[in-house]
Amino acid sequence: MKNYESFYFKSLGNTCALEKIEKEEFYTLFKEPLLLTKVSLSWEIIDNDDMVKLKMSIFNENKRIESVYFRKEIKTLVFIFKKKTGLFYFGEYTKPFRKKKMVGTIKTFPQVCMTDKFIGQLRVLFKMLQSSDWKKSQFVKDYVVEYRGILEQYQNKVLDFIGYPREKMRLTDFVFLLKLRKYDVKIPNNWTTFVYMYLHKKNVKLNNYNLVDCFLMRNDKIGNIYTKKYKKFFNTADITPLDAINIVGNLRILKSLVGPNYFKEYDLNDLKENLHGFSFFNSQFIQYITNQDRLNIHRYILKSLEVGNRNLHSLHDHLGYIHELHERIGTSPRFVFKSLEEFENEHYELSNMVHKMRNGYMVRNYDPKFEKLFYDSFDGFEVKLLKNSDEYVEESNHQRNCVKTYTKDKDCFILSLRDSDDKRITIEYEKSYNGVIRKQTYGFANSQVDLNIYGKALSMLDTTIEKYFKKTDDFQYEMITKTIINEFYQYTHPQKISWKNLETKNSYSIFEEENFNFTTNF
Repeated sequence: MKNYESFYFKSLGNTCALEKIEKEEFYTLFKEPLLLTKVSLSWEIIDNDDMVKLKMSIFNENKRIESVYFRKEIKTLVFIFKKKTGLFYFGEYTKPFRKKKMVGTIKTFPQVCMTDKFIGQLRVLFKMLQSSDWKKSQFVKDYVVEYRGILEQYQNKVLDFIGYPREKMRLTDFVFLLKLRKYDVKIPNNWTTFVYMYLHKKNVKLNNYNLVDCFLMRNDKIGNIYTKKYKKFFNTADITPLDAINIVGNLRILKSLVGPNYFKEYDLNDLKENLHGFSFFNSQFIQYITNQDRLNIHRYILKSLEVGNRNLHSLHDHLGYIHELHERIGTSPRFVFKSLEEFENEHYELSNMVHKMRNGYMVRNYDPKFEKLFYDSFDGFEVKLLKNSDEYVEESNHQRNCVKTYTKDKDCFILSLRDSDDKRITIEYEKSYNGVIRKQTYGFANSQVDLNIYGKALSMLDTTIEKYFKKTDDFQYEMITKTIINEFYQYTHPQKISWKNLETKNSYSIFEEENFNFTTNF
């Protein structure tokens, strides 16, 4: 079965709009500097005793009349299912205008079939036709929709052959299903949860052809996170493939933190809502942990989960401090805390050590208009913008947090919201894709903020800052760093900071109440 269509177009001025023309008109435009384009979509399905094959091609041919330049491209997708062996092949080919053999590769059992570029070209082609004067013609097609329909026909033919009920599924799911059938894996009802897993024939055999055992790497001594509790969870879990991968990755981090013995004590049903807190842990920070450290970390995590996972970011910072001390001076303190309160004290002392080791005195010179934003009170609270190392250290000492280690962070600024009794909350605003986001809002020793008391002031503060950044094309300030080695060697390094030139972290939300107590601890 073949379907082939060819049309001629000419561009309208300098726009992407196209006008359909007859082939004969091509030869009348020798003097006009117009770009002529020939486009088509070709596809073919073969279903015989040996294979089920789909071949789909995009043809692009263009030429500028007054130029000798001529270009013709063919981009082809090929899907082959071998009936006798059960193997599935996927490949993408390109062919230049010269008469050469198609070049490309065919991959057996790809983990993910990447057809994004091919689909993107189809989508661009359809949009060009839609934007032209020819868009009302009956010949205009949505080539992306046509591609989906053709691929569904192909998939249904293969599903019929292997005896699996016809159903609409993504190409990735389809490929994974064929792999499961080829390897004789037992297919659970929630098999689509595991489609992002790399499945190797050797691992399938080692894990008795059980999909969940393969996913948990039950018989892999290095990556194994298998427990009967976790197997039961994944056998019935109704989660997305990406969530499944993230959960397993975070479980491995948890296991490396507390060790295999304490790891068995965790219940995944309790952990699954809090596992995202482990995703940012740096594996290098864990290399200096001892067995006694693991016990204390285990107790700390259990207590942290009881209060809503709020301190896991502090634990990551804590590990980072220990790693930095060990790398710089060859030794580091141990985890001696046995309660959350003891951890806060230990974390505070450790942050002091790191701050002294890093050296330097910082001064930030902000735009006077920006500083003026905080002259007035916010619902009766005073707001102080921290501008030098002394103020960062004083805030950190008063609040028992590690904000003093943020002095050189260029993509954020710190505010201190204070009442008449000098009771404070420390606030970090950070550069985001939308301009700025309030990333951290914490009270004394990283305690949660009472929105009944501070909610209105925070809302007013968010609104004030949001208005300022909407009027500001680029947030700029001067950062002066003074480094004192001894009385003879002192350096001053002034630097102009422009947020427009800084890399933006993945922070999308902005000024929403549900973010008041969100993200990392100081």
